[in-house]
Amino acid sequence: MTNYAGLENEDSAAVLAVRLRAARESKGLTQAQAASELGVSRPLLIAIEKGTRDPNPEEIVRLAQIYDKPVSELLRSAPPPIAISARFRAALAAGADAEELSSAVGQLEREADNYIDLLQRASTQAPGRYPPTRSISHLDPWQAGEDLATEERNRLGIGDGPIRQLREVLEIEVGLRVFLLTLPRHVAGLFVYVDELGGCMGVNINHPSERRHWTIRLEDLRLIAPGTWDRLLDNDFQPRAAARILGLGSAERRAEALPLHYRLLAVQLYADGEITESQLARYLGTDIVGARHAYQKLTETGDVADDGSPQIVDLAEAAG
Repeated sequence: MTNYAGLENEDSAAVLAVRLRAARESKGLTQAQAASELGVSRPLLIAIEKGTRDPNPEEIVRLAQIYDKPVSELLRSAPPPIAISARFRAALAAGADAEELSSAVGQLEREADNYIDLLQRASTQAPGRYPPTRSISHLDPWQAGEDLATEERNRLGIGDGPIRQLREVLEIEVGLRVFLLTLPRHVAGLFVYVDELGGCMGVNINHPSERRHWTIRLEDLRLIAPGTWDRLLDNDFQPRAAARILGLGSAERRAEALPLHYRLLAVQLYADGEITESQLARYLGTDIVGARHAYQKLTETGDVADDGSPQIVDLAEAAG
């Protein structure tokens, strides 16, 4: 095998072949279309995707342009997740909002790939511990849901009350990766299992926080009548106003689009000098200013300075 641009052995060359095929499929191109864009024959492109013919650097750059991928993403050392878009092919073909949903699925696919790359760079694994599997075929589905929910609360030791940091509990303690995505209005969320990450859920970022919580907590377990939320909206129900009237207050902060562990990994890698500030921004899906703000927010402590402002732990300085 030829060595170039970070491909140091046969394993990395094989990973590149897999990534090139996944990138083409994600772009929705046939092998014939991609070969035509690249200016090569279809058999030659097939050989590249099988790993029996190494692409040269110029071809990698051109393929990155064709597939709208950064070259650095194609050259990652870990294989990409199995094409998530393929799992939703039937829904994408039949849905009225196929284009918007396809964009969201593509975003989830990219962020899952980014997450896997961060784990690879940090030489670690995603947190979480799934409950043991057991058969529920002999049980009523709704009762099984109730029983499993109770068992899971007991397993995690979280009692039977409301869970204020539900998303973080699901991510860190269970292993469910929750991403906030721009989905069609009538779609509350989507779910896919990725071998390297576990369960990945995309929740509609345009739904209010109360609706997103219901999505994560499976509102259709008949704890309330189906369609209750939509009927409340039709009657101009304002959940935050209701909370104020009841004196419940709100500790709601703007939810982050990416899982907490994902963001912490990116920030720690930046602090350790493993990635640049521009790379940090790219992983976080923001600009340099946004990346700096995220770094500060994620390194705040519960301590306060003499003037009452939150103390900041500079991870880069502490590391070095």
